Amino acid sequence: MKLSTKPYIGTKDYIGQDLDILFYIFKAWRELALSYNYQEYITPLVESSILYKAKSGEEVGGKELYEFTDKGNREIAIRPEATPSITRLVAQFYNNTPKPIRVFSILNFMRYERPQRGRLREFWQFNIDMFGDDSIASDVEMLKIAIESLLTFSPPKDSFIVYVNSRPLMDRILNTLVGKDKIPVVQKIIDKYTKINKDTFIEMLKTDAGLNDRQTDAITSMLEADLKELVRFDSSLSNFEPYARIVEVLKILDAIGYSDFVKYNPAIVRGLDYYDGIVFEAFDLAKNNNRAMFGGGRYNGLGSLFGLKNMPAVGLGIGNVTVEIFLRNWNLLPEKFENRVKVFVPQLLKESLPTYYRLSDWLREKLKAKYKKPISIEVSTQIMTIKKALKYALAKDFDVIAIYAEDEAKAGQIIIKDLGKRTQKYIKIPKLNYKYLS
Repeated sequence: MKLSTKPYIGTKDYIGQDLDILFYIFKAWRELALSYNYQEYITPLVESSILYKAKSGEEVGGKELYEFTDKGNREIAIRPEATPSITRLVAQFYNNTPKPIRVFSILNFMRYERPQRGRLREFWQFNIDMFGDDSIASDVEMLKIAIESLLTFSPPKDSFIVYVNSRPLMDRILNTLVGKDKIPVVQKIIDKYTKINKDTFIEMLKTDAGLNDRQTDAITSMLEADLKELVRFDSSLSNFEPYARIVEVLKILDAIGYSDFVKYNPAIVRGLDYYDGIVFEAFDLAKNNNRAMFGGGRYNGLGSLFGLKNMPAVGLGIGNVTVEIFLRNWNLLPEKFENRVKVFVPQLLKESLPTYYRLSDWLREKLKAKYKKPISIEVSTQIMTIKKALKYALAKDFDVIAIYAEDEAKAGQIIIKDLGKRTQKYIKIPKLNYKYLS
């Protein structure tokens, strides 16, 4: 039987440049989180499926969940997102730890959905969360990190925008417009507002939510309003804390110079059921990819799953696939990812393998001092000619080839040939090290 070499549908093998890009993104994420003093964590690949079914929503916790029964007859699921897992983890030590608790991770996840551009079944995600603080400052910090997660790649002006909204604010307005019982279904339809055309959206409001023409007109009008205009739909909003909160958050972001990157948008509600405060989504503004890249928000009530009545939390999750598309759209990927010098040391003398390994160890330290960069050295596994060695080094994109043949051995030196600059230099092998090279 001949097996397919292709990975499972919706997943991807990473090697070569694909892996370079992935690690390039990971490095930016990790450095950003550490710069704000967040602590890294790792949770298991699988969890009890009830963890996601309880609060992750109909799609993520239902249709998209990879779930199975293990050999102990337990209902298990591969993690589709990080928030329930990190909430479970933090709940273990929450009451005995100084607040706020800042944590982050870079983990892989799986969702059973149709693979398409910008969406795979397996993906990597940067998750960053703050627990134990319900202040406006924590909302501002999370939005600031969301913005900086893209600014760190030095994108051009007007390449992205972070839209902000408030779930309790939307609940208040929708209660006025359509009634409390229809809020859940209307919110799920509003979550699709940026992904479908207006006629389809109105039809869904009428068919799926049972709204009349007056109500659908009010909803579409509300979705086109700015923050100040919302009082048209509820005159008492000025005394409503969630309204005052989002106004203050945007005011602070403006004061620190982020007004060009953030904007109020009532169509942002996020599809996950546990969000209960400010929510946000970052959009790529490229004409060929005008879509949401990632999002986050406040989920103060999720800790109740683990018996904690008061566990304020806010966080975000950023996937690698959409970020890579963003970087490609705006030509932000570097030409070379590794800040290393790659050196090839070919075996040019018979019966001298120990010599070449000892030489490579000495050379690594020597070149590290010369180039002020990490050094990667590959010693050939076969004896070869200089011609063949040069051909191999060029084909494998080595920066340097180190030549130690018969003449060099007699002279006690080695040739360092820079393949990029097309220069070469003779380096004397110290007498102190001769005993290791004979």
